[in-house]
Amino acid sequence: MSVAVSPQATTLAVGGTQQVTVTPLNPSGTPLAGGSAAVFASSDSTHITISPTGVITALQPTVGGPMFFTVTLQLHGVTHVDTAYVSVTPTRQAAASLTINPPPLVPIYDQTPVTVPVVVLDSNGNVLSGIYPYFSVSQNSGATIAASLGTLTGVSLGKAWVHASVTAYGVPLQDSVQVTFTYPLFEFIQFANNGSALTATNGIPGVDSVWLSAGGQVVVFNNSTDSISVIFDDSTAVVGANIHGLGASLAFLQFPTAGTYNWHVPGVSPPVTGVVVVQ
Repeated sequence: MSVAVSPQATTLAVGGTQQVTVTPLNPSGTPLAGGSAAVFASSDSTHITISPTGVITALQPTVGGPMFFTVTLQLHGVTHVDTAYVSVTPTRQAAASLTINPPPLVPIYDQTPVTVPVVVLDSNGNVLSGIYPYFSVSQNSGATIAASLGTLTGVSLGKAWVHASVTAYGVPLQDSVQVTFTYPLFEFIQFANNGSALTATNGIPGVDSVWLSAGGQVVVFNNSTDSISVIFDDSTAVVGANIHGLGASLAFLQFPTAGTYNWHVPGVSPPVTGVVVVQ
């Protein structure tokens, strides 16, 4: 069971108000009857207040991002909590459209989330600032997104729908785009000493393999105390392979063609091997 709060994001001018509705849902999304009265709480009552009946009042402009309020509901003995967002601008404006500008291909396993840009226009085509929509992604998509910031992270290959919605000065606006998640264009392999043994990792403990989009680059670091060689079983499609006698430095490898490229470090025990998967 869950709680649906509407709107999930709203923009008001100072002095403006907005009624919030709260609907309990069963796992299939069908509204449920019963349950306790919703309890509302503002994150900052100097900017927004919300009454016991769910009426938001905007008091002063927000800066740098939205405020939020929480909704708590008891249903069949279970406490459900949801969060919604409120932006406040100095004056009311006429919002006409919201458009998501699709980000480029989003790399998975990247440490830096990709921000999904949204543009809100008035009826004259002018960009309106200070409006922060609510973001979500399709379920089971292998992606996560920060609801109020629109920062998107992919964790598996494939496609996902990204949604943005806001009620701006009483006008509901929304848009959706499909985003493709790919392997990154940059990765690294780092060699180091673990006691008397040589180890290799790409930053994930115990993982000595990397995944890359075609045209990407792998940087090889040698932080071990010895010079090493990195030999690919098939180096014909690897620009910069093989590596011989890499000391306390780094080497750059380009992978212009999709394929699976196995490598090993000769002359070390226990063996050190890995693979670069390029798609």
